[in-house]
Amino acid sequence: MYFEFPAAISFHSLEDSTVKRFFRYKGLSCTCPHNLPVCVCNKQVEMDILTRRPIRPSPDEVEKNPHSRSD
Repeated sequence: MYFEFPAAISFHSLEDSTVKRFFRYKGLSCTCPHNLPVCVCNKQVEMDILTRRPIRPSPDEVEKNPHSRSD
């Protein structure tokens, strides 16, 4: 069985903000203005955001692989 999961790796802050904005939009269920009493856009959620924050390497991983550090 094959599952297709969208994922993105960004290395630059400009790329990161674009990727985050794209995923945030795809995770929304409605894009109507907040002042409308009823949803008229009928947008469907296309994906779930699994992590809200970046996943950092554990100290053990950094010790084994110094390139995994982000600083």
